Amino acid sequence: MIHHASDVTGKRSCSSRTSRFGLFALASLAILSGSAIAQEKYLQWADNTGRFKVDAQFVRIEGEQLVLKKLDGKEIKIPFERLSPESLELARSKGGLSSPKPSSPKNPSTPSNSAPTASPGTSDPGAGHPVTKFQDNMDPKEFIDLIYGQTTKDNYSVMWDAMPASKQKQLEELMVAFANKVDSRSFDMIRKTRTSIIDILRKQQKFILNSSVLQIPSDMVSQVEPSYPGLIDFADNLVSKDLFDGKRMQKGDMRGLLDGYTTKLSKSAEKVILGLPKDNPIRSQYEQAKSLTQAGPNYRVDKTSSTTATLSMDQTPGAPPPPPPINLVLSEGRWLPEDLVNNWDATMAQAKAGIDSMKPEQIQQGLATVLLIANAPLNNLKNAKSQAEFDKVLEELSALVPPGMGAPGLGGGPPGLGAPGAGAPGFGAPGAGGPGQAR
Repeated sequence: MIHHASDVTGKRSCSSRTSRFGLFALASLAILSGSAIAQEKYLQWADNTGRFKVDAQFVRIEGEQLVLKKLDGKEIKIPFERLSPESLELARSKGGLSSPKPSSPKNPSTPSNSAPTASPGTSDPGAGHPVTKFQDNMDPKEFIDLIYGQTTKDNYSVMWDAMPASKQKQLEELMVAFANKVDSRSFDMIRKTRTSIIDILRKQQKFILNSSVLQIPSDMVSQVEPSYPGLIDFADNLVSKDLFDGKRMQKGDMRGLLDGYTTKLSKSAEKVILGLPKDNPIRSQYEQAKSLTQAGPNYRVDKTSSTTATLSMDQTPGAPPPPPPINLVLSEGRWLPEDLVNNWDATMAQAKAGIDSMKPEQIQQGLATVLLIANAPLNNLKNAKSQAEFDKVLEELSALVPPGMGAPGLGGGPPGLGAPGAGAPGFGAPGAGGPGQAR
């Protein structure tokens, strides 16, 4: 919780009292000198209303929260969403996070709808990962090798960099059009509800795992329980707040949005997998994939003509059968999956038609109605003190959810690419490391 700036008055009155005692004049001078040296450490932080401020020292970034140390030595945690834009920018700077304002003159970035120009390994100040340069009409194996090399470094933004500039522009135009169709209040409502659900999942672990409504088998509970916190962190990143940041989406920086999203998602996925028992097949396959990465690529690229090629995965002893070969075509100087290229125009037209048909007033009214109904049950779930109370509310809430309705943000990703962070086109899930790894 942010405290009012008047919290610091104790320090000022203390200095005033000290100055009355001549015997302590030298000590006071020493204190004032020390304060001047340390003044930079204690900065003023404000909330997003501008009414509450606090002088405090930056300590660290903890997830989506800023940790500060007040003048009295006490640490406080402030959610990013509660900070003023200036304080959020300061927190990101102190924490070494990329700025959410790519247009800032102190932190310029290459517009994501232009062709990438930075060489591999060269940092782009406006993004978490460097922009990877793809020369037009590269050899298909060199093209795939470049993707593979970056995905083994957990840089899934390479998939965006691999796209032709025209396709990048189309995707960003769709994102901006969508963000402009949805009222900012609707985004705010979704974000708040999403945060409330994540809070329930964190706080009510015991009630969730033992719920008679959910009916999770006891053997599954014993398997899930040790990795439950990691699973919720993964869910938190999967349905990220960034996916519902309308103002950021309106800027059209899809690369910046996906870069932070895929990085957090892949790291949280790895944490969940490595938290599984060593004999778990998912963990075994993942560790085998990591070892194959260290041994080098495990795929083959055969150029069948000047504009076509085939990507094949080699069979690994003891691993599941490899996926079918992927047909690649040279499109606008880039080697892309043939299915993606063939379906691109139709997919873009369908997405554009869907966005054009959206009516902001209806969206806001529908969301307001649904969330108003769900708000009380969600609060009751969060505050439930017993299993019986929790199950009763959960049963009431489940009756409000239409059949087949999934969590928001789970079907996403640019058309044809699968979910954000899915690695190279058709090459696997986040953390799989791209082509050549066992699945």
